[in-house]
Amino acid sequence: MDKPLILIGGMPRSGTTLLSRLTSEALNVPFAPETHYFTAAYDKHGTLCWNQLPDAVKENPKLAAAYREIRDQPKGRPAFRKLLSCLIGDSDIIGEKTPAHLTVFSDLLKNDSKIYCVVIVRDFFDVIESLSNVPWNSRPWPRNLIRCIKYWRKTYQLKRQHPQKCTVIRYRDLCEKTNEIMDLISTRLPEGKGTSMRSELFDPEKEHWKRNASQAPSKRSHPVNIRTLPRFILARICFIACTKIRPIEFDQ
Repeated sequence: MDKPLILIGGMPRSGTTLLSRLTSEALNVPFAPETHYFTAAYDKHGTLCWNQLPDAVKENPKLAAAYREIRDQPKGRPAFRKLLSCLIGDSDIIGEKTPAHLTVFSDLLKNDSKIYCVVIVRDFFDVIESLSNVPWNSRPWPRNLIRCIKYWRKTYQLKRQHPQKCTVIRYRDLCEKTNEIMDLISTRLPEGKGTSMRSELFDPEKEHWKRNASQAPSKRSHPVNIRTLPRFILARICFIACTKIRPIEFDQ
């Protein structure tokens, strides 16, 4: 029988790791490390391609072993659940966080009544500035801004289609109202008992840019100066336009 599954998604560098860690610790939900199952594990023909996965996945022995267990299964929800089961083991409720999985949340919610998702949204400028400081991001800032707009549209559609199974929160609210956000998520999770196992969300040595995700800061924003002012203005215009054209109903 499928177990309740909580999925966390959003733009990279929008606070998904922080949200996963807080949810894991506050609500006793074991989270798998990022699997990138739906976004990088398969080619266009549906063949599992290990070499396409990020280095952080390929260098994780547990993830490597879990992927070997599903190598003969077709891409889809059953194989994804088996992958998570191999990673987490016995628990009444499980969690997974891969930011880009947001793009498939709608399809997963349609076909699995035991999936619940949380999406976190952050100011566009802060996201693109944060992405410029991580080693794995090779996209120029205009492409990252376009991706922010795309993910906003996906979140808007997801919330409209599945209002009872999707919670959308702001990054700033998570930082400033951490307890309230955790209480909100706990009231919407399916009943179940987690495990006391420690969630290994990331390796701080290999993914040093995530080291600050251990606790919610009181305030996080990137400064605006002469160099960044054009990006700030364009990002702010795009963010305001998104809020007006596709207003998301936030849950906090």
